Amino acid sequence: MNKKTVSQSLSLQLFCCVMISLFIAVCSFFCCMSIGNTVLGYTVYGDLFVDKMTNKQFDSLKKYIDNNSVTADNLNRLNSWCNKGKGIYLTIYNDNTLLYESTVAKIFKNEDLEYQKKLFQVIKNNTIKSASQEFFYDSYVKNLLEYKKYDGFSEDPGKKYTLLLSDGTKTNVFLYYYPGDAYYYWNIFISGLISFSLFTIFFIGFVNKKLKYIKELKAELDILSGGDWEHNIYIKGKDELGELAYGIDQMRISILNHQNIEEEMRSNNSKLVTAMSHDLRTPLTSLMGYLELLDRDKYENKEQLKHFIKKSLCQAVRIKSMADQLFEYFLVYSSEYEEPDLEPLDADMLFNQILTEYIFSLENQNFKVNTNLGVINGIVNVKIEMIQRIFDNIYSNILKYADKSKELNIKAFKENNYLIIIFSNIILQNRNKNESTNIGLNTCKKIMEYHKGLFEASEKNGVFESMLKFVII
Repeated sequence: MNKKTVSQSLSLQLFCCVMISLFIAVCSFFCCMSIGNTVLGYTVYGDLFVDKMTNKQFDSLKKYIDNNSVTADNLNRLNSWCNKGKGIYLTIYNDNTLLYESTVAKIFKNEDLEYQKKLFQVIKNNTIKSASQEFFYDSYVKNLLEYKKYDGFSEDPGKKYTLLLSDGTKTNVFLYYYPGDAYYYWNIFISGLISFSLFTIFFIGFVNKKLKYIKELKAELDILSGGDWEHNIYIKGKDELGELAYGIDQMRISILNHQNIEEEMRSNNSKLVTAMSHDLRTPLTSLMGYLELLDRDKYENKEQLKHFIKKSLCQAVRIKSMADQLFEYFLVYSSEYEEPDLEPLDADMLFNQILTEYIFSLENQNFKVNTNLGVINGIVNVKIEMIQRIFDNIYSNILKYADKSKELNIKAFKENNYLIIIFSNIILQNRNKNESTNIGLNTCKKIMEYHKGLFEASEKNGVFESMLKFVII
């Protein structure tokens, strides 16, 4: 995962989640409204329900007339009963003579809309006590006026009732009941509540999903803090949280690799100290023995004296060689995090000169050298002192372990953007495997890493091969 390329940011995901949740909420709102209106159309606003409520209102009217002694002479007492139910349309006839009509009935029968509005305002001022009542009443009036305006009005024989007044007068009553908009607004409220709940569920579900992943990352960080750097971090998604998980995992891998390198270096250093202490003990013991003989004048003649001095010098040179290798090893590895000071040089000129010198020295040591040096065009960035150490170590290994009776092969060629140099020789049959500490090979490998190159050494079927790979620019 590249930090610069995030396919989905958290902000984009959050925006999409809000839009999707909003879309679902809006769709659910209209679906609930449609279902609710359909149900209301068959129930509250249906003919059966309206007829039932109208009959109920008529029973209430008869009780009111009986309780209040309403007669043909005081029908105005019905105004109080009519105003209790905002949707009551009431007209009373006696032999086709209009005896009484409610305010709503007057509004419906009058053709003047302004007059209708004024009458409704009077009713509103005398009866409305709260803002919610005012809201529902205004809506109710609007619906009635629209009904009057577009549908016209006439007495419905289906709403005709026979009513006996307290004085025994027999009348015909036309009664209408309008259930009002309260149920409709309850439908809006419930639909809105359902849609808001769905919006909340989807949005919180998305947030909880991200919070759950954050908790998982915290749990995995707790595992890492406990020292288990082998535990893989679960990378989920391609947003900022996925990047965070990827970064944590890369940090874990980096720390683990660093620990492995340090452990390997400690192990190598331990092996090196053990090997060097063993290797140094032998020449030091010999050197001390020869010096002790010289100090006690334990030699028979001048020839024996020269022999002792020569042997002492050889052991001292051997000790110095080991000390130089050890110093070189620590010098290279102490610069683990330092950038080398490289300079650009002509590859053909540099390596032809170096290889020519070493080939001449090897031939003087009675080696049969077979060379195949191609023309190398290009520039290499190198530090000459370090490159010299590489070839010194390879030269030293050849002198120690190569069979002089067999042919030594050296070739250099260019492949793509690399200069490749290969040394190949037959290994001595009677070599001492414990004699080598591999300091030189490890040093070569480290120096080539500094030069962004590659060093490989392999042994197969008695043939030892060293390969150097430099970058050409």
